[in-house]
Amino acid sequence: MSILLTAALLVGSLVPSVTLAEESTTQAEFFSYDFNTGQVKKYSVILPGITIISALMTAPDGKIWGMAENKLFIFDPSTETVTYQANLNLTAR
Repeated sequence: MSILLTAALLVGSLVPSVTLAEESTTQAEFFSYDFNTGQVKKYSVILPGITIISALMTAPDGKIWGMAENKLFIFDPSTETVTYQANLNLTAR
């Protein structure tokens, strides 16, 4: 069973930021909001040193695909671990 239901909103952060607990942070993190229950789940320090998580989506298998700076990553919310990451070496043209 997936932790994130289809009725969830995923939100990434940008450093410097203030978390939901009003604490300053130096690492990008993301949150899921479950529309069915009203619960917010915070995922912290999934990729050390990353300061922005700019895109997130839930795949059909329940894993979360995301972009963080120049990294593509897959996050498994059931284990709260990154199961895949790749440097994309993207540059602005």
